[in-house]
Amino acid sequence: MAFKFQGIYPIGDADPQAMPVKDCDSAAKYYTEKLGFQIRARITSPDRAIIVGRDNIDIRLVENGQDPLAHSCFIATDNVDAAYTYMQNLGLDISNRRTDRDGEDVYEVFFLKDPEGLCYCIGQSISA
Repeated sequence: MAFKFQGIYPIGDADPQAMPVKDCDSAAKYYTEKLGFQIRARITSPDRAIIVGRDNIDIRLVENGQDPLAHSCFIATDNVDAAYTYMQNLGLDISNRRTDRDGEDVYEVFFLKDPEGLCYCIGQSISA
């Protein structure tokens, strides 16, 4: 089963275009080798950064000295079952699946933690 990432949205004060990492190169390697992203750009100023992208999302991984544990985003997918199975089969650091509510909206979600400590809530709307 295939899945696509449809959008990325900040949780709290996080910004998908400024996700802090200690080392851009090792972080980008994880995203490209494990999650199927491609490197779309390399930036050297003002902070070293690499933009990785897949489907309809881009994430800017930046060496800016901020704490990765304090930054997370929601990634919408068209097939949470396939995304979960894919990441589980790779042995990635994922949580169990659960159902979450946001007002009237209901989502099937799980969490992915990358080696840098960034956390992503990956989910699909299951609202009727």
